[in-house]
Formats: sequence, C-alpha cells, structure tokens
Amino acid sequence: MESDSARGPGDLNAILKEVDLLRRQNTNLTDLVNAKGLSQGRKLSMCGYLNKYSERPGSWLAGLLNKEWNMRFFCLYGSTLQYYLTEQDMLGHPRGHIDLQGARVEVEGRKRGQFWTFNVVQDDSRGCTISLVRCSTESRNTFQKWLTVLRAVGCNIVEAPERADPPAIADVRYGDGIRRSASAQSMASSDTGGPSLDRSTPPSSLRQRGPSDGRQTHSGYTSQSEVSDAGRSSNRQNGAHTPGGPAEGRGATSLVHKICQPSALSSERIKDDFEGLRNLIMVLFAATTIRMMLENYLKYGIRLNPKNWVLAVVTPEAAPQMFLLWLVVFTCIPEAWAVNCFAEKLRKQEEQAARPSTRKVISPAQARRNAERLVRWHELLITVLHLITFGLQFLVPVYCVYKDKEVPVVPGFILVMVTSIVSLKLVSYAHCNHALRNARRKGEVVAGERGSATPIFDHTGEAVRYPESLAMNNLVYFLAAPTLVYQVTYPRSTRFRIRWLLKRVAELVMVSFFGLIVTEQYVTPAIVNSYGAFDELRYLQAIERLLKLSVPTLWGWLVVFYSLFHLLLNIVAELTRFGDREFYRAWWNAASIGEYWTLWNIPVHNWMHRHVYQPIRTRTSRNVGILACFLVSAIFHEIMVAVPLHCVKGYAFAGMLGQVPMVFITEWLKLKLKKPFVGNVIFWVTFCIIGQPLCIMMYYHDYKHGVVGPSV
Repeated sequence: MESDSARGPGDLNAILKEVDLLRRQNTNLTDLVNAKGLSQGRKLSMCGYLNKYSERPGSWLAGLLNKEWNMRFFCLYGSTLQYYLTEQDMLGHPRGHIDLQGARVEVEGRKRGQFWTFNVVQDDSRGCTISLVRCSTESRNTFQKWLTVLRAVGCNIVEAPERADPPAIADVRYGDGIRRSASAQSMASSDTGGPSLDRSTPPSSLRQRGPSDGRQTHSGYTSQSEVSDAGRSSNRQNGAHTPGGPAEGRGATSLVHKICQPSALSSERIKDDFEGLRNLIMVLFAATTIRMMLENYLKYGIRLNPKNWVLAVVTPEAAPQMFLLWLVVFTCIPEAWAVNCFAEKLRKQEEQAARPSTRKVISPAQARRNAERLVRWHELLITVLHLITFGLQFLVPVYCVYKDKEVPVVPGFILVMVTSIVSLKLVSYAHCNHALRNARRKGEVVAGERGSATPIFDHTGEAVRYPESLAMNNLVYFLAAPTLVYQVTYPRSTRFRIRWLLKRVAELVMVSFFGLIVTEQYVTPAIVNSYGAFDELRYLQAIERLLKLSVPTLWGWLVVFYSLFHLLLNIVAELTRFGDREFYRAWWNAASIGEYWTLWNIPVHNWMHRHVYQPIRTRTSRNVGILACFLVSAIFHEIMVAVPLHCVKGYAFAGMLGQVPMVFITEWLKLKLKKPFVGNVIFWVTFCIIGQPLCIMMYYHDYKHGVVGPSV
C-alpha cells in the first residue's frame, strides 16, 4: 500500500475533487430532503439508511432469490415516516408511508452480534399487535439516534416482549398519502418488484452522479410521467390536465394501458383476494365426495349397522379375559399412590437422620452424609417399586391382548388405549412427586404450590402444597382430568354449564355417527378391495386403491380429531371443571412436520416435553431430545395399532421414526424458502395422501394374511 508521501500532486487533486463532489452531493441531498418535507408542510426530523425487514410474498423461487433485509432510505417528517429505495428516488413517491401516531417502538437489541434492531408496532381495533416497519442498523450510534427522534415524536420505547408468533406485518405501501389501487400497489410499491440492492453503505452511484447531473432516476414506484417535480404529483395523477397539454381522450383514443402491472396470479399479486378460487375448490371437493357416495351406494348399498359396534364393545367375545385385564389396570392405581406415600415417609426419616445427635456423638457433617446415603437408597427402592407397578399395570394387559387372538380388535384397542393413558398419567405422577420430594429436601417451594410466587387456586380459592397433595382424591381428580401432566393443583372453572354440556354431548353423538358411516360405508370397502392388489403386487392398482382410500381416511381422521380433542375432552373438562382447555392448536397451518407435532396433540406434547425432552435436554443436545421423543411416541403408536390386531410388524414404529428426518428437512425448507406453505403441503401429503392410507392397507394385509386368514 502506498504511503501518503508517495502520492503525487495529481492524486491529491483527484482526492480533493472527489471530496468536493461528495460535499456538493451531500448539500444537494440535504436540500432535496428538506424541500420534500416543506412541500408536504412538515419539517425533517431525521433521515438516513436503515435495513428494512420484509416478508417475501410470491413463489418459492422468489424466496430463494430475494432477501429478507434490504437497505432503504428513511425520512422522518414530524410523525410521518417514509422510506425510498435510495435517496435519489425522493424525486418520486415513497415506497412506504407510516403514520407514527399511536405507535410504539419495540427494541429487540442486538441480533446476530452485529445488527441493532427495532420494530415499530401498533395495536389494531381488535387489540392485535401489527408491525408497521422493522429496521436494523450496524451502527449503535445510529440506532440510538433513531430511538431518540422516535421518542421525540411521541412513540413509546419498550422492550420487545417474547411472542409465540411474530406480529402480522401491515401493508404501509403508499405514495404521497394517496393509496394505490390493488393492482398498481401490488406491483409498483412492492419491494420485490425489481432486483434488491443489499448494501451496508449508501450506494456507490453517489460517487458518479448526483441529482445535479441532470439525470432523473426512477424508483419504480410510479411511471416518470406521474412526477413533475420533487414532491409534486403531475396533473395526470390528480385526474386533470392543463390547457394545451395532452388529454387522455375518449372513445377510440382513450388510454387503456396506463400503468405497469403484473398478472393476477403472479408472485407480485399473491396478496390479492382468491376467495372465488377457494369456493371453486370447495365445490369440486363436495362434488367429488357426493360422486363417491353415490358410487358407494350403488355398489354396496347400506352397510351401516350401529348395533354391531355397540355389541362388539359391550359384550365382546372374550368377556371374562377382558374383565380381568380391566381389573388389573385399575388395581395398580392404589399401588402407585401407596408407593408415593411410602416415599414421603422415607423422606421424613431422612430429615431425622440429617439432624445431629448428642447421644451417639454424630457431627452435623456425618449426619448430612448419612442422610445423603439414605436418599440414594430410598430413591432406588422407590424406582424399583414404580417399575414393578408399571409392569403390572401396562405390560400385563398389553401382552395378554397381543397373545390372546380371541380378543376382538375394537375392545382390545379401547383397553390398550386406556391402559396407555393411565400409564402415562402414573409416570407423570411418580416423576412430579420425585421432583417435589427433592424440592422439600432443599427447602424449596415449587411453582404452583401455596407459598410460591405463582400459586394456582382451584374453584374454591384454595392452593395446595406438597405433601398435602398426596391425598387419594387428588390422584383421582388427576386421573379424571383431561391432561397427562400431573401438578399439585390445576386452574378450575368457576361454574358448571349444563346447557353447553348437553350441546357438546349431542354434537359428539352426531359426529360419532358420521364417523361410523365413513368407516363402514367407505373405509372398509376400500381396505378390503386393496388386499388383492397388495398380495399379488399389482402396483398400479395398489396406488389407485391408496389414492381412493385417502379421501375417506381424511374424513375419518378429521372426525376423530373433532370428536376426541374438541368434543370429548371439553366434555370431560366441563364435568371436572378443568380450566386449561387448550387441547390443540392450529395444526392445520403447520409449516413443518415438527411444528405439527407441537400443535396436534397438546396433552401428549406437554407430557413428552416435561418427562422426556427436558430431562434429556439438560444432559445432551436438542436433537437427541427430539429423537427420544419420537422414539417413545413410535413405541406407543406401534403398541396401540399392532397389539389389538395381534400382528406387530413395526409399520407404525417405522413411520414415526421416519418423520425425524422429515422434521429437519421441512425446517430447513421453511428457513431457506421463507414459504410456510411448502412445509404445509408436505405435511398434508405425507399424512393424508400417503402415510395413513398406506399404513392402514399394510396392517390390514398382514392382519388378514397372518391372523384371520385370507378366506375370512
């Protein structure tokens, strides 16, 4: 690198000329910004470059090519914030126009160790928070200056709260306060309408030419003919023309093509209203379903007979064996309660052993060591007793149902399902009481207990504390409550709604009847007809049967979801006055496979997170915890499906574990493409078109081939 002394006079003159040019350009820019504000009757408070965040609408290809953060030139005039592509585009309309009255600034701090970020938000009429604009800068000094001027114009500066989902992004794309039509706005004002310039500094074009060089640059927001001066719209935009000027004409000379605009289904117009297309899709789906119903009726007639289902559940063929197995399941519940009560007695003995004794000359240090030794042996003993109880309560019924082929499928499935639910509850009961015992040994109070910072009160206004929670009625309520996670007390509803309950019961009866129709009339014939194609390896016919089964399977799956998670669990919650009734979230909008499993079944998700993921996550990595959750879930899915069918083939187990790579693939696609619908489509295809129908057909083939025989 050359030293300053080695530079000639020509180099210095060139540098001085460049500095003088930049100074004049800066003066011109300042005059232009001030003139823009004066033309609008407002005084400039601050201007400068910031990185602006924008969600990328459009196709998946746009998500690969465009960036989330793009450099924009911001100007603050009073309580109005405007931004442009570059400072040269101030000759035209701004790309965004934001009214800061009633807005607040949420400070997100430093992101990725480099960018200082803040979000200007506002609450809408429904109380929902929407994001007006989200900005970042690499300079902390610039960050502080913007916060100062935003506070000066009336914005409250607050720390950004933690949210499950980011706030919705408002559409702030305006031009001089005049809102564009939907077509012009979606094309002209979109930040994705042209190539994005990702710059960490002002554009280098300032060093070549400025506004004074006679060239008028165009921002892409409007056509150049719509702008006649800095900050002043032309007569064409205002809908009038000057005498002697060009008229728009009428009749054969009327202007038809006035602005640049994309096609209605292009990526720039993706935010347009497609309600008509959605209605068309629903009409086609309804027509397809009706055609399937008519075809099914012409082929098979009326197959539904609810009496057979009731008799199969109430009076199964292997009634004596089933009665004994039900007795085993519920007999182990008092044993689990007794084990926890016994563990509390042992804990009190540990407290006595920890006290120093003057009779036997035991020092405090020796007493603590004796108590720690007792704790280890006591917890080992309690663990062994819990394993014995779990083996009797879970493994014995499951093994007997699997081995005894006289047990019908439906009663066996109900028994295995209830056994699994009770087992998960007892595991949570034992694990939570173990943590409560350890908290008492340390003299701590757990959250939710009486005396903690966040106690939970029941419907009588009482808060419970361990070991008061070891009462038998506490365990009975937990077993009856619609949750798999134990805690000493739960939020309870204050009143019992009998009319609401009767409506839900009526809905449950009707939806269950609809589910029987779907199962008997559509699912069963499709499954039976698929046996030959699978057995003889006729691949095309097997694929046709798979696709034909996907529609009724989807209906059946939705019926199970609505009747179980919405109706049955809410009925149980109303009967027990259980307050927290978030049994599911919006799983149908899941953008990845992993997101679906956190939204679909909230009781099981809470159990997995507390009793599998968290204990493993504290010792190993997040991925190991996720794998462990899917492994436990795969075991239970295989047990609940294969054991009642008396044929353990591992299809459900492999299907669950096969979703582990899909979790990471869909998460990668979600981050890479910035398009949630890609993961959502993958979820629907893998679950409803391929996964469930294929699993049902394979289990039926093996059940008929290996259990009941092909001739049945």
